[in-house]
Amino acid sequence: MCRWFEFNRRIKSILPVLLGCMYKQTRAIWESSGQRKIQWIIREMDRGKSSSSIAAMQQVSQRRVQQLYKQYKDTGEISVLQKRGRKKWKVNANEESIILDAYE
Repeated sequence: MCRWFEFNRRIKSILPVLLGCMYKQTRAIWESSGQRKIQWIIREMDRGKSSSSIAAMQQVSQRRVQQLYKQYKDTGEISVLQKRGRKKWKVNANEESIILDAYE
């Protein structure tokens, strides 16, 4: 019984932290890993590897590898990933009252 209680107590102390910040953490990990992937692709293209082999290793399309490298050659800068998804839309008080009146 003591072991189970100790295990349960540890899990309960860890879960809110994991679940509460999971979205932010996974988003940060995705963005940083995406940037590292782009840097790696460009470095490998500079070393002379084919775009098809790089695409197979990184599980992206060959065309995407070519696009990234062309953009790097043209601008001299590594492209930065943009945030994904739809932009947040804030409803002001006037619009909120119109929506609530229409709903009722």
